[in-house]
Amino acid sequence: MKNIYTKNWRYVGLLVAFSLSGLGLESAAADSGAAKKHDAYGDHSMRGNFAFSMDGSFSSAPPPFMGARENFAFSQAGLYYFDGHGGVSGEFSMAFENATSGGIFSTAMELGTYIVSHDGRMVIEFQDFRAGTLINEVTLDCVIVKKRQLARCVMVRLVSFQQGPQPVMLPVTGLGVFERQR
Repeated sequence: MKNIYTKNWRYVGLLVAFSLSGLGLESAAADSGAAKKHDAYGDHSMRGNFAFSMDGSFSSAPPPFMGARENFAFSQAGLYYFDGHGGVSGEFSMAFENATSGGIFSTAMELGTYIVSHDGRMVIEFQDFRAGTLINEVTLDCVIVKKRQLARCVMVRLVSFQQGPQPVMLPVTGLGVFERQR
């Protein structure tokens, strides 16, 4: 019986030694891969034309529909160009789904910047313009799901300049997707 236990412990010792040496090789391979710039995320991870769609709602009606209405829903779609260096521009159209007039359609240009962190998270800050006038500032928090192909976003901030001299922070939620166009 003593031989069986000794033999088994020898196998366990060999397995542990091989496992530890394998971990060292794996770790070294991971370190050398992380050093390659093309493997890491960055502003270059978003480059080209992207279609955008978003659905969301305002807790109360946005300008020019101010009032006590709740869950003022919207949908928007647009086309954006990411330059690969932190600049983004585009145009979107928005429809307010439950406006009292049966739906309002709005189009605006957006100019902005974006920053992509090494782990694929992205923050986009836009300024919306209609006929050359600043109407909104918007911030989106995103995660790049497929490098240079697809990003999923949530609208985290919308400041409206349509209320008069003082900007107004509007309570809004929205979920959207940027998808690369060929």
